[in-house]
Amino acid sequence: MVGVMRTEIHTSHESVTDLETIWLEATRSGSFHAGAYADYTELTGVAREKLRIAVLRSENGGRAVIAPFTLGKRKKKFSVGERHLFSLGVDTLALYSQWLMQQASEDQIGEIFYALESNTEFDWVDLGEIPIGSHLHNSLGKLGWRWIVSERSRKASKRWLIDFPDDFDAYLQTLKSKTRQSIKRKMRKLENKFSLDLEIITKTKDIERFLQEGEKISRTTYQWNVGQKLRNDEETRSKFASQCERGILRCYLLSINGRPGAFLRGTIENGIYNYETPGFDPEFRKDSVGNVMLMYAVRELIENTNCKVFDFGTGGDETGYKSTFGTRSIDCTYIELGRRTSFRANIVAGLQYTLNKAKNVLNKILGQGTLRRKIKAAIRKFGE
Repeated sequence: MVGVMRTEIHTSHESVTDLETIWLEATRSGSFHAGAYADYTELTGVAREKLRIAVLRSENGGRAVIAPFTLGKRKKKFSVGERHLFSLGVDTLALYSQWLMQQASEDQIGEIFYALESNTEFDWVDLGEIPIGSHLHNSLGKLGWRWIVSERSRKASKRWLIDFPDDFDAYLQTLKSKTRQSIKRKMRKLENKFSLDLEIITKTKDIERFLQEGEKISRTTYQWNVGQKLRNDEETRSKFASQCERGILRCYLLSINGRPGAFLRGTIENGIYNYETPGFDPEFRKDSVGNVMLMYAVRELIENTNCKVFDFGTGGDETGYKSTFGTRSIDCTYIELGRRTSFRANIVAGLQYTLNKAKNVLNKILGQGTLRRKIKAAIRKFGE
């Protein structure tokens, strides 16, 4: 018997004496990288946002449920493709990691949101990517009239993963025959054409060079114009240094004929590699250096670490490289919440609904042909 539930809302991690213990227990029982406790507690100094931590406990004991948020004024961005149109400032509760709530029931999640709505001033809630059919996803339709449920994207996404076998050849065998032969050919071609050197970045002394060279590469990619940047700044250096101290940083830098030409960054924790945005010099696009770099990282992780899962993170689909090299996927969606009594939240929800409808109309007009691809490429080129 669970007993009566009560939810505490804390404004500091220090006021929850057993927070780290609850966090680690939730991380160990989860299927995905749930975010590091140390990274969350350091957010107030870096991002200057306030913490809001919901802790649900049963009077009869048992495992507590935590929902860690940040609270601050954020720019709610509206875009078409990856082209930024405009932004609205809105007081936002952002869920740091929904994976910490995997063991929570729908009723427990409902209790948490009721407590947040009653005890915290905000307009908007950013929940990030949510697995369709999860307890969190199912609970949102039961929150009641005081909440606006708004879809950030007009279409669902897929979270792609690789389940690592015992060796790299065994992984290649899980790919489609055409894909397997193609990537092996591309790897041989790159190795025959250039002198390659792969550096593995795990130590503090290597961070400065990795970020210096990584930013140079990042500035040449389309991601730089759409906000997916690798910056050599104090915030990133501090974050990487903290990850080195905890032994979780694992990045890769590929030099081509003695010059850095591609990077891949991420962390490894609890047997899960958390993959972040990579980058490569467009000069080597025709040599498929991005795909080859990915395979080098996968091979190194299989051969030299205890990693069991490679998590590609958010934003996957049915056609991109994540679907090509992933071995399984989870259907996800982006849902945000607004406080019904907030004028600004109603404006944001209305704009989001209207823009998604307009995108659906354009999608039907453009279809999946050459014109669509050209327009998307143009949008990426000019960015924000």
